[in-house]
Amino acid sequence: MHFPSHLTGRLKPDLEAFAYVVECLDIRPERIVFFDDNLLNVEVARSVGMRAYRVRGVDETIATLRALQLYDADAGAC
Repeated sequence: MHFPSHLTGRLKPDLEAFAYVVECLDIRPERIVFFDDNLLNVEVARSVGMRAYRVRGVDETIATLRALQLYDADAGAC
């Protein structure tokens, strides 16, 4: 899912933006995996309990997903 600021009216890295996502998804924040290239956004996401990772580009994102065992290249899906 995605939560674009122009629709939510909330901007990263404001804590409110991340709290809004947790509230909308109605799940425990530790079940949310967040990826961003901006360290400040990652730190704020972690502060609300999300599993947040700083990645730069698709290759780093895939490597992180593999490390988390959330990506299987053979299956072609996350």
